Amino acid sequence: MKFKNLISNLCDVYESSKGIRILQPIEIINDPNHKYSFHLSDDTILNIHCEEERYKLSYDKWWARDKIISVYRVYAVSGNGVHPEISDKFKNKELIISNLWHSYANIENQKKAAINAFIDIILFHAKKQA
Repeated sequence: MKFKNLISNLCDVYESSKGIRILQPIEIINDPNHKYSFHLSDDTILNIHCEEERYKLSYDKWWARDKIISVYRVYAVSGNGVHPEISDKFKNKELIISNLWHSYANIENQKKAAINAFIDIILFHAKKQA
């Protein structure tokens, strides 16, 4: 435990030595074709969308490297014919989450992980209410 605290403190000192952090929005990537569709019945479709928001994180010290940080916004849109009980579970619900996978994972896998986290949270709340 002492070793873990020592490493944590060293990392804190390193981060604070970089100086002032500057976070700037770069772009929002929302591809309407990138969605997961769940066919609940013949006519009923529930679409889960994931959009990526990219930010540039930079520091005022010359030696500190800039980073691109992605945050994912996941939300559901129900089509016609979705049962109100199902639609209500997803209505006004969204998840904003950072990368769940390692930083070298491709965007597709990052989005899948964010969508899976969204579904897990919806299912968790549905089980609690049941």
